[in-house]
Amino acid sequence: VALIQWIAAISIIKSNNINNKNINSNSISSSSSSSSSNVITSKLPIESLNESESNVKEMSNIDSHHLTSNCPREIEATKLATTLVTQTTLDRLILLKETCLRWTSPIVATVYITTQELSIQTWENISRHYSEQCHHMKLIPHVAINTRERNEAYPINQLRNEALDAVNTSHAFLVDADFIPSVDLDKGIEKTFRLMNGTLDLDRRALVVPAYERTIEALPCQDLQECVALTKKNPEFIPRSMQSLYQCVHDNYTNSAEIEAKGEDVWLYQSRCIVFHSDRYFLGHGDTNSDEWLRNMNQKEVRTIPCINEGYEPYVVIPWCPNAQVNHGTLHSQQTPAKEHVQTDRWAPLSPYYDERFHGYGKNK
Repeated sequence: VALIQWIAAISIIKSNNINNKNINSNSISSSSSSSSSNVITSKLPIESLNESESNVKEMSNIDSHHLTSNCPREIEATKLATTLVTQTTLDRLILLKETCLRWTSPIVATVYITTQELSIQTWENISRHYSEQCHHMKLIPHVAINTRERNEAYPINQLRNEALDAVNTSHAFLVDADFIPSVDLDKGIEKTFRLMNGTLDLDRRALVVPAYERTIEALPCQDLQECVALTKKNPEFIPRSMQSLYQCVHDNYTNSAEIEAKGEDVWLYQSRCIVFHSDRYFLGHGDTNSDEWLRNMNQKEVRTIPCINEGYEPYVVIPWCPNAQVNHGTLHSQQTPAKEHVQTDRWAPLSPYYDERFHGYGKNK
């Protein structure tokens, strides 16, 4: 199902700047077997990560994954809310400051940090700096194994799982740190849950959040720091409202003098918003049918996505900690065997963790 709000990318990294060493279109992926040149994988044997097998969450030990979860043991104590879950490197952590302004529900982020970075500033100082500005965000440090790991075996799924372990709300919104949510997206998600109340198989349904990005050609910023500064100067750099998003997608002003006369930034009208990666890898978000969603949005209807194709990798809100409304005992259709829903621990997360054998950029879900 698609939501009535969205996220937009602040990332300005061009695809030809990605280190594509070890591109392997035949690598096994839990999300797609597509061999698109824009879906890149860089994987090493799991032994190279120096992790013991018992500590790695993978399919063979899936029955014990939930034991590290922070979900309340009494499901009645679980709050019906959504935690934004992400992972980031220290140099991109600054992006979460804007996210904190727009998302007021809990945020959990695992921060990948090197020993060299820790020699410059302590984790206590880093954590204190962000907690003072964003009281509802929890940062979890993850220290790199060695200097090669970030480029050759970035442990993205381990980072995601460490953040998921800290979630104690009914739902989790899994998103990359480069994306900034629309204002009050968390409240929009809550309203959507209420629309879906009483739906069968509610503990197996994911909400898709449409994702957009600005075209890079006309932007007056060329690196992360410049774009962050631009966002502070003009918050509409990443559209805040539905009206702003619609204008960014559809409007194409050519009269620069008229725009300047209004005291507005010309680039804001010359750069357009497009569905994320639709110009490079359409399959990634194609089945969301975002253009149709934007044209015919109905705030009282939750739209069903009837079919998905290989390569589809949307950003989703998933059920996580069981609560009184959404739990392992949620009503299911008669066609679904009840034994599939029996869990050893009723407080166990409702959705699976990531497989930590996958790492690097792309094909890791």
